[in-house]
Amino acid sequence: MIKTNSLYKSPIIFLLVFLILSIAPPAFSQRLALVIGNADYSAGPLSNPVNDAKDMKGVLKKLGFSVTIALNGNRKEMRKAIRLFGRSLEKGDVGLFYYAGHAVEVGGKNYLIPIGEDIQRVDEIVSVGVAIDEVINKMKSVRNETNLVFLDACRDNPYGELFENMTLRDKRS
Repeated sequence: MIKTNSLYKSPIIFLLVFLILSIAPPAFSQRLALVIGNADYSAGPLSNPVNDAKDMKGVLKKLGFSVTIALNGNRKEMRKAIRLFGRSLEKGDVGLFYYAGHAVEVGGKNYLIPIGEDIQRVDEIVSVGVAIDEVINKMKSVRNETNLVFLDACRDNPYGELFENMTLRDKRS
């Protein structure tokens, strides 16, 4: 019987490992990662993000990353984890952010969907979602040579009806 390593069965994890191994950071760099996995949504619960996040944590640790993991976080918990991650990065570090869960695009911006939000209208996503720009801006602010952002967002939109009933013009206002 041939045994396979389950960590590398997922194409996204295999791709991440390949990309990370191809990076040759300066010897003084730390490798820091924030991994978020959200699955326990009241609208559109998911089965894989928590397991994917745990697998990613294991792979990243084997690759020398110091990993912070947040599972099934609400908005406050996600933003706190992002803030602490940003503070821990210093110039020269390698920063990696991985998110698995629901995410949506509204008005040209991408939002990660926290657990525990009762979203009834598209305009509420902007105020209760966590903009991916928050993560990117934290990483940019320290001017690392290498920052990686991976969004393993579900293609099933639990808010599909909200989006279908609005025009593009409505979405941007």
